[in-house]
Amino acid sequence: MATDLLQEVLPRDWKAWRDLYKSDWPRHEVAYNLIDNYITWHEHSVDLQGLVLYSLNGQWAQNGTYVIIDRGEMFLYTLDSTLDALRRMLTLVDWSQSYLINMGLYRPLVMEIYQKYELEVLFDKHTCIYYMAHEEARKLNVTLPAGFRFADLDVSHANFINDEWPHKRPGSVRFIEQLIRLNVNVGLFDGAGQLVAWCMRVQNGAMAMLGVAQPRRGYGSLVALGFTRKMGELGLNTYASVIDSNEPPRKMFEKLGYKVSWTTDWTRNGPIKQKNELNSK
Repeated sequence: MATDLLQEVLPRDWKAWRDLYKSDWPRHEVAYNLIDNYITWHEHSVDLQGLVLYSLNGQWAQNGTYVIIDRGEMFLYTLDSTLDALRRMLTLVDWSQSYLINMGLYRPLVMEIYQKYELEVLFDKHTCIYYMAHEEARKLNVTLPAGFRFADLDVSHANFINDEWPHKRPGSVRFIEQLIRLNVNVGLFDGAGQLVAWCMRVQNGAMAMLGVAQPRRGYGSLVALGFTRKMGELGLNTYASVIDSNEPPRKMFEKLGYKVSWTTDWTRNGPIKQKNELNSK
């Protein structure tokens, strides 16, 4: 039997690979949007250092199974209901690194791998995916306070947004600049032209990076509404991942007309312990 390998999917194959996920639309929409995002970034000559898109043995067309590593984040998907290919791929991952699995759908398998390699679970959150179809989103009415307006963000806003972002990390300003340049985004500006709230579409097509400069004024709901309507006008469905125990944003999305469509798990592993570390204990 041939040895399994994690083999990188090259950009020349990305469009055909992406189109695998058009079947039974919108069931595989998140996987489609993720690959489509990287196609767009690559076509605009974005520096994709730290991004690797893996298939098992180069057989991406067989069952659409992937492990994608984007800096410290990991994205997983498969069209194979047995999860066999995905399981084999996860045993080949370099677990000496810590990865945040983004909107994971395979918690039992992930925990099996964590246990197999004795990986510490550093983060483990169950989330609800709030969803609105574009047909509904484009009909939304948005009433802004006098003098307020929606407008696209500019890269000049990136440092301010990064400073306000609770998850900022080395390199995150560049990431935010990238989202502003190439992904759907909305800023809410007051009568003086100051940015008071913002929202962006991230790699896998989700609404994220929602932030406000002045909390508890309802600006978060307004910018979420404006973003959703903009997505609808573009013919794009909108979805957002919300921790199931976080009631305020859940109530906000429900008030805006979103429905919970599915659930996911965000998990982060600690690096694998080397044998000499284990033996010293």
